[in-house]
Amino acid sequence: MLLKYQIGITLIPGVGDVNGKKLISYCGSAEAVFNEKKKALLKIPGIGESTVAYIVSQNVLARAEEEIEFIEDNKETDDTSLIPIITKYNVYMKKQKNKK
Repeated sequence: MLLKYQIGITLIPGVGDVNGKKLISYCGSAEAVFNEKKKALLKIPGIGESTVAYIVSQNVLARAEEEIEFIEDNKETDDTSLIPIITKYNVYMKKQKNKK
């Protein structure tokens, strides 16, 4: 699922638009970023050890899957506004933090 990898890129701490585009450009696609070897990722200018650690650990992909699942479970069919989804998401995340 391509969306999972696209969302995953946005969830990597310290990676914004510039480094996200750089990762995809060097690797070829969002999915390829998560399949790339650590050594190759470290050769990308501006991408350091901590960023590579997040990519290699794949934890952000698990979080991306949670995001997709949440959105699918909370689609608003009669309202195209994202505000209800965001509000439900914030409540959901608070509950998740309290479980830990």
